[in-house]
Amino acid sequence: MQEYCSVSTFRDETCRPGFINGKQAILFLIGFLLWGIDGFGQKNTPAREWESLLSDYVSKSVHDTVYLRKVEVLAGQSLKEPQLKQRLATFRKIAWSKESYHPYRASYYGILANHSIAIHQEGFSIYYLQKQEEELKKSVGYVNSLSEPRLLLAIYGRDEQSNIDKRLGIFQDNLPFLKSLPGLLKKQQVHYLTCFNAMTILNHAAQIYAKKEDSLKVLAICNLSEGIFREIEKDAGFNKIRRQQCRLLLYMTEHARAKVLKDTRQQWTVLHDAETFVRAMQTESPSAWLRAFERAVLTKMIDFNIKQNQTDSSRYYFNILKKQVASDSKNSFGDGATKYLLYSSILSAKENNYRSAYDTLLKAYEINDSIIATKTADIHNNMYANMVAEQRTEQLVTAEIEKGNRNIVIFVISTLLIIAVASFILRQKARDAKMKRQIEYLNNTTQIQIAELEAKANTVQKKLGMELHDGISGNLVHICNHLATELMGEVDPEKRDRLQQLSDLAKKTYIATREKSHEWYTQGTEDELDAFSKSVEKIVSNALAGDNYEKQIEVDHLSLEKVSPLTRVHLLRIIQEAMANIIKHARASKIKLFIYEEDHSLTLQITDDGRGFDTNPKTNTKGVGLQSIRNRIQEMNGSLDIVTSPKGTELLCIIPI
Repeated sequence: MQEYCSVSTFRDETCRPGFINGKQAILFLIGFLLWGIDGFGQKNTPAREWESLLSDYVSKSVHDTVYLRKVEVLAGQSLKEPQLKQRLATFRKIAWSKESYHPYRASYYGILANHSIAIHQEGFSIYYLQKQEEELKKSVGYVNSLSEPRLLLAIYGRDEQSNIDKRLGIFQDNLPFLKSLPGLLKKQQVHYLTCFNAMTILNHAAQIYAKKEDSLKVLAICNLSEGIFREIEKDAGFNKIRRQQCRLLLYMTEHARAKVLKDTRQQWTVLHDAETFVRAMQTESPSAWLRAFERAVLTKMIDFNIKQNQTDSSRYYFNILKKQVASDSKNSFGDGATKYLLYSSILSAKENNYRSAYDTLLKAYEINDSIIATKTADIHNNMYANMVAEQRTEQLVTAEIEKGNRNIVIFVISTLLIIAVASFILRQKARDAKMKRQIEYLNNTTQIQIAELEAKANTVQKKLGMELHDGISGNLVHICNHLATELMGEVDPEKRDRLQQLSDLAKKTYIATREKSHEWYTQGTEDELDAFSKSVEKIVSNALAGDNYEKQIEVDHLSLEKVSPLTRVHLLRIIQEAMANIIKHARASKIKLFIYEEDHSLTLQITDDGRGFDTNPKTNTKGVGLQSIRNRIQEMNGSLDIVTSPKGTELLCIIPI
């Protein structure tokens, strides 16, 4: 139930007591995110409108706050524009120029979160939501908006099968706050967004527990939802439309209660009441979020009738859904396309139109592949890790600038005291700063490489999970069984031949699906090992950049297949520490790095032609790098041998496999 509301829903409420206008605007923007972008069309605002507004601001025709408000509106109409972040540069500069503009800082992150969802980059959206929540916490009377857990629930899955443990974990983490919400509504004003998110999360959990047939939990959730809704009805700060939105969510939670209690009459009554309610609202004030909710109700009505073997009724509501989707052809309904086609396939099969069922199922498979490709691209790009790294880099740059300013002051004072000493100190600091930048860059690079390696290690599992999620294999088995049953009872030879052809075709498709899963697994393993080799090369290249070093790197892929991802991460850390020691102490010009298998053990060998160092832990107490290497080797039950002299150093790590 992610596709309920449109942006316009949040534009009709005046500021409630206790909330500043800026904060109201911020929370309006969070609303964009919570409905999902797939539920309604998005036309990009022409570039000239952005350029015209910026020109007016530069010429001082509009004030800061007027510009900020107009940008919020334009951004809401341009969420799919690739250059949106660049267009917000002036907005960001103004928002951080004065403390009185603080509410617009959270607005900035909210717009970027919406933009990330619009272009299917959920990793970015999570990061921006966290930044937005940090800004909101600085406001007076802050109450958790529940934006992030609601988005995470939607990302992990909207059905009753995918990532159940993770989704229930999110629900349990937020349950104490959800239970306190009726009391909060009685004592103080809570923004509508928090209430709507709470109702959505409770409905999400109710659907999962209904699938698990846990009636006690569903009843408790339904009682809590009803308690929250009663307080919403009493609050004069919530207008009619917002109460109706929460009522629609309560309908869905009540449907879960009727479902777990196996009360089919009540199930149909709730669904019929919800449909009637939506139609009345559409007549009064049509909107995109209502169309999205109506689609959700229709799919549940189709599910209900299919389960009751009422094919005619199922087809009737399916045709209504089909007309609605066709009338909104410009909209992208994303993951819903797969479910829509699966309904068509199931109904065709029930009506004995097996050819049509098979062709429709193939279309669903193709769309599902596209959806998987889009979502796994987010994993491959490691979006969330990259955004965090970008933020840390900005902080490091700022810290370096501040440190540089302090060093200038010290340099001036020292110069006044004694020029010679100041000159020496300056040269020493320059050398230390260069070394420190090298090591910091190495650390940052290693963090990213490790994050990429861990993301790639999970790619195959997530691909397979999403494949199972859509139930394609199950539907193919269903069709095969159905065809086999028809074959057993068919006496007409000509019809038997046609049914046999369809059965063989369906079986071949099922086998192809399994082979595709195996192909993904094999390719994922190759990608993982290739990513490790590239990570090693990047760490060495970034640490020992330029032509001052002669480097030789050789990694045996076959040996790496026998070790776990955790062991590979430890190896990257050991290589990082070794490179840091070479930068700080060795003054080497030649470096060799080998990873290979010997005598049922994995060997990491690093040699350099530097000046050596003291390996005695009692005398060498200044650094922790060598001790860190020893600790990691010990965790892997391996051994470490270091041979060092004024002519060079050899580090030999042997890890049993």
